[in-house]
Amino acid sequence: EEKIGILERFFGYEIPVCIITYGMELPEIVIDICDRLRVPLLRTNKPTRDFISLLSAFLSDFFSPFIIVHGDFVSIYNIGVLITGKSGIGKSEAVLGLIERGHKFICDDLVRIKKIRKAKGFELIGEPGANYGPFLEIRGIGIINVSQYFGEGKVLKSEKLDLIVNLHEWDSAYNYDRLGLEERYENIMDIRIPQKEIPVSPGRNISLLIEVAAYREIMLRMGHNSAQELDKKILDILKNSKDML
Repeated sequence: EEKIGILERFFGYEIPVCIITYGMELPEIVIDICDRLRVPLLRTNKPTRDFISLLSAFLSDFFSPFIIVHGDFVSIYNIGVLITGKSGIGKSEAVLGLIERGHKFICDDLVRIKKIRKAKGFELIGEPGANYGPFLEIRGIGIINVSQYFGEGKVLKSEKLDLIVNLHEWDSAYNYDRLGLEERYENIMDIRIPQKEIPVSPGRNISLLIEVAAYREIMLRMGHNSAQELDKKILDILKNSKDML
C-alpha cells in the first residue's frame, strides 16, 4: 500500500509521458494508475542512456526556432544553397539545371530554416517548409516529381545552410560585385550567411553560375580566395615595376 501511495503521488505531478527503458515489464498496478491519471505510458528496448541521448537530440531539433522563406533549396557539393528572388525570375529552372548537373534537390517554394545548437555553437538547417514531397514547379511545363524523373538519390531531406544566392533581373545601374574582394552576408536568426547577387539576363547559364558560387565557397573555406590572390599578384607586379624604374 505504501508503494502504491508513492506511485500515485509520483504520477500525480502532471507528468506528460512516462517511458520505460530496457523493455522492462511493469506491474498491472502501474498501468492502472497511469490509465486512471491519464498519463501516457510508453516502452522502448533501448538502454536509458542511449534513449535519453536520442530524445534530447529530437526535442532540441523539434523545438528549435525557425523561419519560413520563399525560395528553393539545393545541395551543391554538400553546400546548402538557398536560391531566392522574385516570382518568375527562374529559380525553379536553375534548380532543374543543377539537378541535371548532378546536384541534389531539397525543396521548392517554401523553405524552413531552423537554428540548431551544435557542439561548436549554432548552425542553420534548411528543409522543406511543407511536407508535400519532392515536387518542383516549372512554368510552361507544370509540376514534376524530382525523385521519379531523376531518382531517389537526387533528393535530400535537409542540409546545412551555407550560402544564399539572390537572383534578380539585370540592371545596368546596379553596382555588381565584379572582383569578390568584399564578402556580403545576410543575417538570419543572428547567424551570418554568405550571400551572392547573380543578375539574370538572356544567355546567362544561371545553374552554372550558382554551381561556381558554391564551389567558390568551398575554396574560401580551404583558404583560397582568387580575388585576393590576383590582387596580390598585381600589387607585386606594380611594386617590381616601380623598383625597376
